[in-house]
Parts: sequence; C-alpha cells; structure tokens
Amino acid sequence: MRASSRFPLTAVGDVNTYALFAEHARDLLAPMGRAGIIVPTGIATADTTKRFFETVVDSSSIESLFDFLEARDFFVGLESRDPFCLLTLSNNTTRNERPARFIFKMLDLQELKRQERLIYLTPSDFALLNPNTRTCPMLRTQADAELTKKIYRNTAILIDERTGRNPWGVSYLRMFDMANDSHLFANSAKPDLLPLYESRLLHQFTHRWATYENGESRDFKREELANPYIVIQPRYWVSQEDIAQRLLNRWSHKWLMAFRDVCRANDERTAIFSVIPRVGVNHKAPIILPSEQLPVLQTPCLISVFDSLVFDFVARQKVGGTSLSYFILNQLPVLPPDAFSEADVAFIVPRVLELAYTAWDMKPFAEDVWAEADESLCSEILRRSAECNVGAPADLFAPRDGFALPPFRWNDERRALIRADLHARIAKLY
Repeated sequence: MRASSRFPLTAVGDVNTYALFAEHARDLLAPMGRAGIIVPTGIATADTTKRFFETVVDSSSIESLFDFLEARDFFVGLESRDPFCLLTLSNNTTRNERPARFIFKMLDLQELKRQERLIYLTPSDFALLNPNTRTCPMLRTQADAELTKKIYRNTAILIDERTGRNPWGVSYLRMFDMANDSHLFANSAKPDLLPLYESRLLHQFTHRWATYENGESRDFKREELANPYIVIQPRYWVSQEDIAQRLLNRWSHKWLMAFRDVCRANDERTAIFSVIPRVGVNHKAPIILPSEQLPVLQTPCLISVFDSLVFDFVARQKVGGTSLSYFILNQLPVLPPDAFSEADVAFIVPRVLELAYTAWDMKPFAEDVWAEADESLCSEILRRSAECNVGAPADLFAPRDGFALPPFRWNDERRALIRADLHARIAKLY
C-alpha cells in the first residue's frame, strides 16, 4: 500500500484499512460528487490519519461528521468499545471557510435530531484548536466549542510543532515497555531493585492511589494513606541501574513527573498527573520532563495546571479514544512559566507540596522545593505543615535526617479544599 502511491495521506505508520478506504472514497468523487461512509472516529482524531484529515479540513471537503460513542452498541456481534462516525465528504477544492456540521459522542440515533447537539466548525477553528495536526476535537455542544476556542485564544499550546515554541522545555520518556522490556522485570523485591509503577497506581497530586495485593490491584485505604511510611507494592521491580540508564543526561532530580496515558473523556477525570519517586515506570504512565533550566518551584505550577478543571475540560474535548497521546497533550492549552507571578507561586507551591508530599518516599521532591523557597515561603510551608499535622502521631510526622519538614498527613476534606483553591487560581490565570 505504501509503495503503490495511491494512498499518500493514509498509508503511514501502522496502516489501517479504514483509513485507506476513506482516502479512496474521496479520490473517486466526481466534481460535484459526495461520499457518505461509516468509519471509526479515528479518521478524524488519530495521529496516523492527521494528514488526510488536515487535507479535507483545509479544502472544506467535510460536509458533516456524526460520531457515536461505542461501535458495539450499534453493530451486532461487535465487541469494540471504539467510537465510529458517519462521515460525509465532498469534492470541494475552493479552500473557503465554509463550516461543516458535527455531532460528537452520541448514544443513539435520536440525538441526530437534537439541534442543540449540532456544532459548526470552520478550517480556521481547526487551526486554532489543533494547530499541530488539524485533527478533530470532540466537542459536545456549541457552547463547549465557544468556551474551548476562548481558552485557546488566551493561552498557547504546550508544544507548537510548527513554530518550535516549547516554553516549559518539555520532553517525554517511555521508560519501560511492558512487552519489549519484560525481560528486565523481577517478580520480587531485592536491595538493588525499585518498584515498577503503572498508571493505575497514581492519581492527581498523589503517587499512592493504588497498590498490588496477591497479584491484584486495589485502591489504598484511608488508614494506609494516613501512614507516611506505607508505600505501594508493585507487580514488578526493575534495577536501579536500568532506571539510571534510561534517565541518563535527561533528568537529575530524585523524583519524576508522570501521567496516565490510559484515560477516557467520560471518566471522572481525564487528565491525571502527579509527581512520583524516582522509580521504574511503564509505558502507560509516560514521564514528562520539563527543562531543568527552570526553577523547581515552577513544577508545582505546572502540575496544578495539568490537574486543573480548565485543563481537564479541554482534554475531554480532545480524547476520542482511550489514550492521552503525546500529539493530543502537545496541543492542549498550557499556561507558560511567565504566566505565574511571585504571588501565584507563593500561593500554589505550599498547596501542591501538601497534596504531593504525604509519604517519606516523596521527601526528595520536598527537599528540592525547600531548597529554592525563600524565607517567607518556607515559613508558610511550615505553618501549613503544623496546621495539617495537629494531633498526628509524633513518631510518624516528626522531622528526620536533618530535614525540617515531615510529610503532610492525609486528610480528605482538607485536600478537597486545597484542590478547590488551586482550581480557582488556575481558572483565573487562564
């Protein structure tokens, strides 16, 4: 297919037949012809089909795209949870700004008749919302579309591949692949081994969301989270030497920032990021590495953006399947480092530190933050620590190893209020 020259836009990457079918259907059109086809929604959202979709968008060749949530609900005998769409293409070559009609995430055919679900998007809208790929955002209503466009007009994307703009200096690392690197995994702990984190083990602002017990994962219990000495039990362990080799010349800190690649737009939260210890991490929890030229105090600001309601709202418009891929993340609107004033940093850092530093294995992160904090910020961090740890067992929450700051005791109500504070502050900055 690649060598035939018949499919210059879709015979790329892991070639999928439906993409070839869509390009062929468009190529067969008469000058005034149209094609109505049923294909996976990936035709408009996947990375490997972005050149095809960009071409039909820029030429105003899309008449309509009507997306349904799960294929198995409409096709007997099919088990796929992937979305599919009714795509109508025309042979338009005028390259004008004619809007196309869209409906996304429908559950049944009756939604085709609901005018409030209909969204109109022009080629310039795609250039604004997905400037790198021109792929299709999964907007639910016209109101969602207008709000999303306003956010994009206010804030640049994380990495603009067309201009090279990358204010956070972000790069990514898939540290260990569960299939290709399986020979490096051990089934039991040894002194020279560290845990292999999986995406399900972390959540927003916490590295201790779940753990393994008897080969099965389970959520941490509140009484476990209240003990700063309890750490996750992984399925596998990897050697410290292999971890160091993967991070060589890329990251010097004794902590990492990771996110869940596995996600869905209809989950409670779609974008899930956290700082974690310097451990092994599998490919479904990619590592995100900001530039080490930036102050460590900027890291809590970046985490607070990634875990904010505003960022999550936009991420939900972009995730069409079950993955927060790099090409999606790069095109999400992220406040740059210079958006945060000294007052913003002083507000955000103590709160993010309290949410993230709840166990002794996150002490390296707290130490790096503490080392850069000025006297005023250190004083505020200590004040919040004393307030949070009132009544805590002294043997669990006392300073040790010459470090003045013990972990913050886990408190669900207090954490909810802190997160609300951060959501509001980040929304205001957006």
